[in-house]
Amino acid sequence: MTEVEKAAAELAPRLAEEAGLNLRQSVFTHYQRLLTLPLLGLPPGGIVLDVGAGTGAMALDMAKSMGEGGRVFAVDNDPTMLEATRQLADALKTPVETVLGDAGVLPFQDDTFDVTAARFLFQHLPDPAAALSEMVRVTRPGGAVAVLDVDDGTALEDPPLPPEAAALYRAVTELQARRGGDRQIGRRLYRLFREARLQPVGVIGIPRIQLGIVPGPRSEEIMDHHLRRLEREREAVLSAGLLDAAAFAAGLDAVRGAAGEDRFAYEVELVALGTVCAK
Repeated sequence: MTEVEKAAAELAPRLAEEAGLNLRQSVFTHYQRLLTLPLLGLPPGGIVLDVGAGTGAMALDMAKSMGEGGRVFAVDNDPTMLEATRQLADALKTPVETVLGDAGVLPFQDDTFDVTAARFLFQHLPDPAAALSEMVRVTRPGGAVAVLDVDDGTALEDPPLPPEAAALYRAVTELQARRGGDRQIGRRLYRLFREARLQPVGVIGIPRIQLGIVPGPRSEEIMDHHLRRLEREREAVLSAGLLDAAAFAAGLDAVRGAAGEDRFAYEVELVALGTVCAK
């Protein structure tokens, strides 16, 4: 068990349920974040910001990568997530400065950071352009802005999911859309960055291979985590009329069954990178 896995395993049961689930997920996606860190151009001794930091997994990865002398800030609008960040940072003996704030109105002065990044945040935002504008504002001229997110349109799978499981995923995706989110935000990032006058702009795709139903090798722990996240959406899905109780239960059963199959799936995490011009 790695240092991060050990700290997360000890900490997750003591956190609020949502924070604990997010922390467990951050362990499962740790390898993916490590692939993205070299793309961010983190400067030794620089000052960087993780927007919508959640439990602080990426902020901690950035702090570890930069070493001594750098300063990493994690901003989130959920105090329970920031508390998870602080506890995890303490456990890993890695300094990260936590700040309560909203992505649409970042609580920092202009031209503060060398690098400003957000991962898996924009898919949840009703107004991602406003958040990007704020990220540009707080980044110094010549500094870098990075947004890492998903696009469900990149997914391939074989064999196809059982129809009951596919219906459950469609319902959860539609629920996210009704909350103002967008699971196809990845394809919009280039246009958003150009409209924000970042120059130059690049977009890089980092593939993820899935074996079973979730990223990485099949695992009882990963599947338990995945099912718990789906189950947390049950009441919201039923209240929205997206599925009835029987269809939701059938979807969960189908997901469990598919996890035991020898399945292949592929998707791409899209990383948009831009440089802040003179303001």
